[in-house]
Amino acid sequence: MGKLLKFYDKNEGTEETEETEEFITGEVRCLICKHEWIYTGKSPLGGNFIECPECKTEKGVLKYVHVRKEKHWVCSCTNEYFSITERGIYCPNCGAWQTGFEK
Repeated sequence: MGKLLKFYDKNEGTEETEETEEFITGEVRCLICKHEWIYTGKSPLGGNFIECPECKTEKGVLKYVHVRKEKHWVCSCTNEYFSITERGIYCPNCGAWQTGFEK
């Protein structure tokens, strides 16, 4: 468990196609209710979150991502996943703009 898999059509060879590369499976956790489940469907990459089957909010995020062994920023709401826009970085859980580590 914990691996992010991409699907492809074995009948079409081993390369993924534009049509199939958007589908993934992996363990997901809801930022709101903390429900965990296995998701299979369209990729949430690109700023979209996965709808939680329990609380019906679009706050599901993939559980296992690459994490470097160093200090990490965590929002005051305890969320550790962030969205980056042209205006800056914000917490998708509470909406607070993030400033990062104070030097």
